[in-house]
Amino acid sequence: MAGRHSGFWERVAGRLTRAKTHYGRPRCGHGPPGRNRSGHLDGRPPRNTAVARGSLVLLLVAGTFLGSVVSAVAAEAPSFVPNSNPPVSPEEMAVQYSRQEGVPYPDAVRRMLIQERVHGLPEELKAAFGAGYAGVWLDQATGEVRVGLISSADRAAAERALASRGLGVAGAVVLARTSLGDLEAAQYTVARELRPLITQGTAKVAIDEAGNRVVVTLAPKASPTDWAYARKLSQAFSQGYDANGPALPPVNPTPLATSQATAGGPQPARRVVATVDVAPGPPLDIETTRCGSQSCGLPLRAGVRIETPSYLCSAGFVSTWWSGSRTYFFIMDAGHCVHDDPSHKWEAYDQDNGAWHWIGSHWSWRFGTCCGEPSSQNGLITIDAAIIEMSYASFWTNVLAPGPLWMHGWPSGTEWQLTGQARPVQGEFGCRSGASSSYSCGHATALDVVVGIQGGPEIGNEMEVPGACSSPGDSGGPFVDAGTALGILSAQTIGTCTTFYAKVSDISYWFGVYVYV
Repeated sequence: MAGRHSGFWERVAGRLTRAKTHYGRPRCGHGPPGRNRSGHLDGRPPRNTAVARGSLVLLLVAGTFLGSVVSAVAAEAPSFVPNSNPPVSPEEMAVQYSRQEGVPYPDAVRRMLIQERVHGLPEELKAAFGAGYAGVWLDQATGEVRVGLISSADRAAAERALASRGLGVAGAVVLARTSLGDLEAAQYTVARELRPLITQGTAKVAIDEAGNRVVVTLAPKASPTDWAYARKLSQAFSQGYDANGPALPPVNPTPLATSQATAGGPQPARRVVATVDVAPGPPLDIETTRCGSQSCGLPLRAGVRIETPSYLCSAGFVSTWWSGSRTYFFIMDAGHCVHDDPSHKWEAYDQDNGAWHWIGSHWSWRFGTCCGEPSSQNGLITIDAAIIEMSYASFWTNVLAPGPLWMHGWPSGTEWQLTGQARPVQGEFGCRSGASSSYSCGHATALDVVVGIQGGPEIGNEMEVPGACSSPGDSGGPFVDAGTALGILSAQTIGTCTTFYAKVSDISYWFGVYVYV
């Protein structure tokens, strides 16, 4: 990794210069075409445009990040609106971080390079230390890496792992009371016990690796009885409580598995001693960000706009699975995007060639405890994720062939290099984008959150990111740290810029697909 950053400051200057000419180039006049008089488009049956035709939408783009407002956008054929240069490298991420967090630019560069080097470390240490591992996080005050361990005997091995990534000076080992495995078991069991409060939007349950605890947050509408029950549960864990771990993924997950495919159920109950704190919080009115109207936002802004006759979402990461004889291509997306419309095929607009193209139908999906695949889990999985098979692959695979990233990733309409996927780290700074809004950025304050969706189920294993605003139609869009894929947008808290994401690492675990690079 160290060699990758040789000549670093020269590359910073070069990349920032190129960003002004390449990433921000205008692409006006290439928006989706209008429909002909018969309502057909490219010879296909008309879509449901009763709501959209002739209407206008007022779209407010978060001025905190972009300093601009787009209004009175035509629903049928809005023109493409370029925006600020997106952060597509650690150096450019540092520009965004410095502006947003008020950190001097040299320190922002240092922090972003630490983030880049920490990817893959949680998986490595969890495999090495097992029950002795207590998490990896980024200290928000210093930007440095912290590794939680149960035993001081493992300290030297953890320090060697940090040093091998160039993080010897920027990392430290912290002794913890509770392993990450026990925190996961505590969270799983607490969320199960509090499920009625979660689905009502009264509570959420998260793992705080930095604090080595589970946090139950209660909304203002929580009653004294709700508080008393949550506190009683908290006290039970301080003394030891029989807790189940979360369900285990299949040993060899595959997107082609049938409903009879088996995966691990909840881990056996064991006596767990853990800190479970109960705290007040803001309202937990959380909604998905798919759109039920064709007029809900701009066309291609960041990530490809994908739609069925009923819903608009954003394309996530292209992913693949190797069968042994051929490569299957899929799009990672949000499970709720296909929840109410599983029979319809998805399509997307090809900005460069000015035409709509079919993508394919969903293959496997899950929205909370509801439906879809893997159906053998009987409601034990609460992720919000889907994979859409690119069965109409003749066009899309041609697009894939020249480069590693299929979708036009950011507002400028240019493609950028994905280098891989990783499990995010608590405290990591990243950016999201979607078809209805531009990009916005924020810190991952928690990686394993269980929350309830308004009018829907609870969803779990979600990454929570305050500060990254989204709009209806952004569901399924990507969350990245420069070139590393981290998450797929699930939901947002109504009235605030807090968003929730299914982690790419979890989608890989359950569906067997990996981001295409």
